[in-house]
Amino acid sequence: MITFTQIKLRGMGILNEESIKQLSASYIDAGDLGFDALSSFYAYDAFLVITGMKDINPTSAEELMAFEGFLNVEMNLNEYELITAVRPLYDVLCTIGKITKEDISRILNESVPRCNEEYLSLNPSAQEIETYQSLFACREPNKAVYIDFGRLRSILSEADMNHFSQLLEKYLADTSHEEGQTCGSVICGLVQGLVAENPNTKLIDLHLGENDSKKFIRLAKHVSIDQVLKSGYPVEQAWQNWDIVRELISRFFVVNGFLVEAD
Repeated sequence: MITFTQIKLRGMGILNEESIKQLSASYIDAGDLGFDALSSFYAYDAFLVITGMKDINPTSAEELMAFEGFLNVEMNLNEYELITAVRPLYDVLCTIGKITKEDISRILNESVPRCNEEYLSLNPSAQEIETYQSLFACREPNKAVYIDFGRLRSILSEADMNHFSQLLEKYLADTSHEEGQTCGSVICGLVQGLVAENPNTKLIDLHLGENDSKKFIRLAKHVSIDQVLKSGYPVEQAWQNWDIVRELISRFFVVNGFLVEAD
């Protein structure tokens, strides 16, 4: 899943951001979901990047149907949210003569499954999608924390990946950029170990009791210290590293119910 925050953190790759800001400044209608014209253009830019389309002007109604499919497939917007998100973009395009009111009516009346088919027929880039999904906000404005999920993408189901990303998003929002980069990597490693130790349980349902929590924390301690020592660092640094990992276990894994606090 891709969020509007992740799209804005990456910035525009096809459209000219300053020009779009000026163009959309006159259209202010946040609606119930907080979408404005600028957000719609950001999403449209991500759609262009992911599908590899270079022409910034929609060449057909099918292209805008594909854009709606992108919003449903990659951003999980339902039909109501989808229409709310695209309407500012369509109104601006209509104002500048790129589409007509009749085009808008026809496109908005198409079914979501048809729009999804149009989007998927454009062979969206998995690499570009993963790049957006890897960006998270921190407490430093306009700085993105990049998280390399590595093997987690192949280990976790889509639902578990979305669940983990939402928890990570909440946690990283209160970190500095530097802290977020470090903590995000450690958290991903611990999640990978947690899933490996409990292969028959979905991450969203994974809640270890006291004894199993103690076992996992002991294993994490052993791996953490062993990795630092094998890298040639002194014992003191190995213990310092473990203190950081132990704090993360409390602040992320215990808080989110994966583990219980163990002595």
